[in-house]
Amino acid sequence: MKLIEPAKMPEKRFGFDCCWDACQLSLSPGEYSEYTLYAAQEGSSVSLVFAPGSAGQVEVFQDGTSLGLLGPEGPALQLQAARQTVIRIAGTTGESLLEKLIYQ
Repeated sequence: MKLIEPAKMPEKRFGFDCCWDACQLSLSPGEYSEYTLYAAQEGSSVSLVFAPGSAGQVEVFQDGTSLGLLGPEGPALQLQAARQTVIRIAGTTGESLLEKLIYQ
């Protein structure tokens, strides 16, 4: 797993801004990242934005239960309501370059 800086870093928004949110997360098979969500509502979902040219696939879990496999054209995955929940994104095939995780 590694963070990849974009070819051109964006303009800093404030004095000590390191622009880390412009980086892409690279996941290979066997690597994963986890995110904790608080107060996940009934009907909420999580989706991923892959970088252009990303050919990998990931599996998304909520508290250890698989929600499904996603590739660059994958749909949003429905979440179970929870006061606190952990979302795991695990690389399964190829290199996945992720730009964003979107919780709605």
